[in-house]
Amino acid sequence: MNKQALEMMKQVITAVYKEKSRKIGEFEITLKNLSAKEEAEVYVAVGNLKGTEFFHVLKVQTLAKSMVAIKKDGVEQRFEIDGVKIDKEMTDEERDQYLSDVGKREKEILNEKMSILILWPATVIDELYKVYSDLSNEIDKELGFDKKEDESDEPEMKAAETIQAMNAIAGE
Repeated sequence: MNKQALEMMKQVITAVYKEKSRKIGEFEITLKNLSAKEEAEVYVAVGNLKGTEFFHVLKVQTLAKSMVAIKKDGVEQRFEIDGVKIDKEMTDEERDQYLSDVGKREKEILNEKMSILILWPATVIDELYKVYSDLSNEIDKELGFDKKEDESDEPEMKAAETIQAMNAIAGE
């Protein structure tokens, strides 16, 4: 197998990784774009839900996975697990156990973030979800995935309009 080709594939991850921040009161919240795996996990989590509950949990799940930092008074705190590093000297079993432990801690952090996010006002959740949508749209444009000239002239729905449409469908 060509290791250089695999390394080039890995470079796509960093090439498309972006963060975007939004000030909410005295706090600044930083969101990142989600990977395909993270997006799939969100959809699995909301798959059996309907109506308003579906849209609310979709937003909260997305934001919990997307939120990477919070800043207040110039001090930023990142939602990262300290000291995550694979040692080349680890056996396969040690590495697998280490990664399993890291995965468990990541899930704990996600659950902690979600338990707090569900208590936030819906207007804050909607605003942050709009920021996440805008970030995704920016990445699409940078990669050339935005609307092509030969497509319909209808303007694309903005994130806020999408949220309003989702809420209308849910009967709010």
